[in-house]
Amino acid sequence: MQKRTTVSTPTKPLSLIPHRERLEQSKEQYDATTEVIHRCDSGMDIEDEKSACEALVTSALHMVGTTPEDHPACFAATVRKAVATHILQAKTWSGWSGYKDLNIKMTLVTQYTNEKQQYHSPTATQTLLAIILLKIRAVTSRDDGGLQNTMIKYRVFDHALSAIHYYKQYPNQILRFDQDFIQTQDPDGTTPNQTISATDKAQNQPSPTLSLQRTGQKNAINLLRNLRRLDETFKDDKATLLNDITEYTVEISQTVTREEVERELEEILYTLVEGNYPDKSLLSNITLPKLKVLTRGHKTLVNHWAVDADNRTIQNWKNQVTEDLSTYTWKEIEVKKLPPMWSNHPAQEIWKRVYDWATHNTDSSIIPDLILLKEVFRDQEERGVDKEFHQHLTHITHKLEKMSYAMTKRDHLVQNALESCEIAIVNNEMAFRELTETIPFEEEAYMTKPSEPNTDADHTKTKKNKRNKKSKNKQKTKNDGTAPNNSN
Repeated sequence: MQKRTTVSTPTKPLSLIPHRERLEQSKEQYDATTEVIHRCDSGMDIEDEKSACEALVTSALHMVGTTPEDHPACFAATVRKAVATHILQAKTWSGWSGYKDLNIKMTLVTQYTNEKQQYHSPTATQTLLAIILLKIRAVTSRDDGGLQNTMIKYRVFDHALSAIHYYKQYPNQILRFDQDFIQTQDPDGTTPNQTISATDKAQNQPSPTLSLQRTGQKNAINLLRNLRRLDETFKDDKATLLNDITEYTVEISQTVTREEVERELEEILYTLVEGNYPDKSLLSNITLPKLKVLTRGHKTLVNHWAVDADNRTIQNWKNQVTEDLSTYTWKEIEVKKLPPMWSNHPAQEIWKRVYDWATHNTDSSIIPDLILLKEVFRDQEERGVDKEFHQHLTHITHKLEKMSYAMTKRDHLVQNALESCEIAIVNNEMAFRELTETIPFEEEAYMTKPSEPNTDADHTKTKKNKRNKKSKNKQKTKNDGTAPNNSN
């Protein structure tokens, strides 16, 4: 059974007022780098550009309430992305070369949040770069506030600290927080005076799980339709290192029973029943699905154990395990790697799955998936794609047509075979019937003299019988040497 990521109890929305001292410190640090940034137009060496990006990322981290020393991995990754996307040279919000990738991620975030009714967030590096451009550099926004307002509506900035805190564990994945999505009206096109939440302890933030999306075929189609709304004037970012969507997640249905859990936790439960507490490290074996199917008595003992070990996570599950369940079904996710080519395209998962299926299977159930995939590619083709995508489109289309023809031909051959068998059976029955009906009739005609003169048909049949009799007599004469009887 796959181990489930721990999810904490949703917290109340945090204050949107940042630490004033850190905000002022961030502004001072940015002012110190302004002169370096102005030199971008005339060109700067890589070291100067990296130093300026480090100062900007440090300012962004201070704005959300943390430091580079607290999260060195996230800091280093954000600096690399800032250099790769040329954040210093960006004059406008939508003109930044990382804008397209962030817009795609936010399309996923909005879709997942609306479907699951829980907040989702893009990667910490993207959120920090957005803070640098919108809050520190304050570049001009030409998208009528669309992407910026979407990030505000879905509280991306409010969850920035959580995304940073969990970056080391989930570096390039969309995060889902155990915090219910609150529907609000869409902001207008003006740039609101939105500040960024801060807290002294990231542990108080909601804990994320990996997004459970990007699985069903219907979702793939809806996603492509949503992507049509993206700005068609995005700059080409092939020269940058933006293809960081290297993984996708698959939703898997899991079921656990009380019998299975009691067998798995037998030693732990025995120790608790005896009035002792096992080592607190063994609490890692207790998950929410397992706890749900335990008996009420065992749940109480586990809760006492969690209190003794000061495990707040299990204690917070108390209100979620009140039902007496013997079987529990839930959804988990499996993270899979995307191949390097066009890995940032949302149709990649369904293409690879169907292609592998079509290569190794021949059952007719693959046909609906192939037809669906063909529709996905046609949808993408209408919007204009690169040559590599066209090659995949042509390849899978030919495979679809070839497989459809093969299955049609196979079904035709099977049908012909069945018809041949049926014809053979019918023919055999008729032949047997003729055989059983004809032989007695001939014997009767030969043995019995007619009471009336023969008709032409009877005469012909009588002559035939006489010829057969003469032939038999000749054969008998040849065998025993006697002369035939010609008295007739």
